[in-house]
Amino acid sequence: MRHLIADYLQLAKARLGALVVLTAFVGYLLGARGNPSLWVGAAAIVGTALSAFGANILNQWWEVERDRRMLRTRERPLPAGRVDRNQAAMWGIVTALAGLVVLAFGTNWLTTGLSLGVILLYVVVYTPLKVLTPLNTVIG
Repeated sequence: MRHLIADYLQLAKARLGALVVLTAFVGYLLGARGNPSLWVGAAAIVGTALSAFGANILNQWWEVERDRRMLRTRERPLPAGRVDRNQAAMWGIVTALAGLVVLAFGTNWLTTGLSLGVILLYVVVYTPLKVLTPLNTVIG
């Protein structure tokens, strides 16, 4: 069980997600203008984390075949076969949607829309562009 949890945390790129959450939380505090709400702050943290994790999972789901061929990435949970590809896709979708629901009910529609935009940009634009152009880094 411990290994499965570790694989899903690696699939979600939890450390990268933590940096995204920290950035979002600092943005929330600056935007709160001296009047932060514990509820809204918590929703921003949880919703952002889930959205980032979902996007990261879907990114790895998309790239599993390329990751199998690369020395640096072939031991990731999906290419190594430790996590089923269909389960990863479902987990990524559910996690991203859960993040959007938390943001929708806990923050505001602008935050939710921006999160949805980032998820789509990362998964549908950045990921496929990786093999086409180095400009993907500017977008991602």
